[in-house]
Amino acid sequence: MIRGRQEAADRARSRHDASGDRAMTWERGREVVERLLDEGEVDLVVPSVELAERLLDDAARHLASARSIAASDPDGAYQLAYDAPRKACPALLAPRGPRATTKSGHVAVLASGKPIAGH
Repeated sequence: MIRGRQEAADRARSRHDASGDRAMTWERGREVVERLLDEGEVDLVVPSVELAERLLDDAARHLASARSIAASDPDGAYQLAYDAPRKACPALLAPRGPRATTKSGHVAVLASGKPIAGH
């Protein structure tokens, strides 16, 4: 990890620890996330368990809605089903600090979320 990114990671972790929020590590997938940091595909922000919980709630609602409208609106159901993992993957990152940049969007979210989830 380049020096500036390491310093940003340390600052984000210290703010996170000082906030009393539940700390989470990200050993699984660390190499992928560090590569994406070095490439500018993800940035480090203050970790947030609350954001992760909100994103997971959104993903669950999207899936429930997709199921309920699948027969009457398959295109809408598909969009909601697509958006569910798009919300769930950042939820894996939020308690740890990485966030996809506008440069990479969905690609970095999925690339960094998969190894953390164990896939």
